[in-house]
Amino acid sequence: MQGLQWDDLRVALAAARCGSLAAAARRLGVNESTVGRRLERMAQALGTRLFERDGGRLRPTAAGAQLLERAARVEAEVLAAEEALAGGDRRVSGRLRLTAVPLLANRLLAPALPALLSAHPGLEVDLIAEPSLLSVLGREADLALRLARPRQEPRALTRRLGSLDYAVFRARGAPAG
Repeated sequence: MQGLQWDDLRVALAAARCGSLAAAARRLGVNESTVGRRLERMAQALGTRLFERDGGRLRPTAAGAQLLERAARVEAEVLAAEEALAGGDRRVSGRLRLTAVPLLANRLLAPALPALLSAHPGLEVDLIAEPSLLSVLGREADLALRLARPRQEPRALTRRLGSLDYAVFRARGAPAG
């Protein structure tokens, strides 16, 4: 006997929940004969009938009800595992060395760090407020926020994030010069 497969249990659950082969097939995205064959194969492997037909509806037998109870627990565990592990390799974690000129580091990045670190507890950020341009290609920093396109590192991957308007002001009556 080949053991039960999770996919077979999914078919049995769909058949019980939908009440017919056709509705189960639609829910699973397969054809009706596939659902019927899978249910028959499970019944043969287990040596017992799992469903009875009652006026065009599928009704679980006593053995089918036992199987469905266990299948529902298996389904809950599979769904819990998927939810717990989904995107596990995409979680943001590790150490990031981020450099920017002091103005951007102090006024823009530092205030945003608590929210970022709260959203990604596995992340550690070393914020380097440095007026000199640290090298990304030389591994002095992992990420650099610049006020202009870096000319020293033409091979670095760059992207414009926005623009910054600025102006020069002086006090009234102060000499312009």
